[in-house]
Amino acid sequence: EKPTVEHSYSASLLPPGLPNIDAEDGHEPQLCSEYAQDIFDYMASLEPKFLRLQPSVTPEMRSILVNWLMQVHSRFQLLPETLFLTVSLVDRFLQAQSVSRSKLQLVGVSALFTASKFEEMMAPTLGDVVYVTDGAYQGREVLRMEQQILRVLDWSMGRPLPLHFLRRNSKAAQADVIEHCVAKYALELSLLDYSMSWVRPSEQAAAALCLSLSLLGKENRWGALLTHYGRYSEQDLQPTMQRMAALLLDAPKSAHKAPYEKFKSSRLESVSTLMMTYTAKLRKMAGRT
Repeated sequence: EKPTVEHSYSASLLPPGLPNIDAEDGHEPQLCSEYAQDIFDYMASLEPKFLRLQPSVTPEMRSILVNWLMQVHSRFQLLPETLFLTVSLVDRFLQAQSVSRSKLQLVGVSALFTASKFEEMMAPTLGDVVYVTDGAYQGREVLRMEQQILRVLDWSMGRPLPLHFLRRNSKAAQADVIEHCVAKYALELSLLDYSMSWVRPSEQAAAALCLSLSLLGKENRWGALLTHYGRYSEQDLQPTMQRMAALLLDAPKSAHKAPYEKFKSSRLESVSTLMMTYTAKLRKMAGRT
């Protein structure tokens, strides 16, 4: 007899008194509600260790590349997962392989091409990705670099992304659309920042949502429930939240504006412009008062 969600192994791991946020998803087979907590435990075990770039690539060079990849991602109207997977592939490759400045864009566009085929129903064609490089590379160069990336990473593409954890955290918090979008905005800004690539995806996701809830006046929302499902206490998240607050504060005047421009859209609740009304609070959270 198939166990109900309430009596599944995942539910048995809950601390006493905390609700099972997967209990109402039993009618959705694709949500795997019986095993949801176990799946996220496994994803957490796969999180990458500390990343360090090869000396040939500076943090500023990486920021320029990621900002350009965000623009290309928006142009192709790809899934958010594709962007985060692209940056993950780039960082893991640059950790293992020395790349010249002239080949950095090739690594980025090849990673985007690969991530698109992994995540999208309709991925951009080889001709599409060559076109966005403005003739800098030919199709065969993209294919060769794609092969090199996959060999260096041992064909291991499935890695937990901050978005995976954020969606679960937002579900546990019963976050509204604006709260979730502010957290997504913080995560996309974090993609540009090399120091944030050291932070585990689960911690980035928890810090982004905790920051969003606090910023929007929901300071007491990160209690026992979110500490359990988010995997971190609010105190644990303070250093990462402080860095994210600084990123939100600096975004309007940053040289790398792709996330700021993207999140001006009403489709994303215009949260990048909304943040300008929270400058005083962001300054305090960033430790700049």
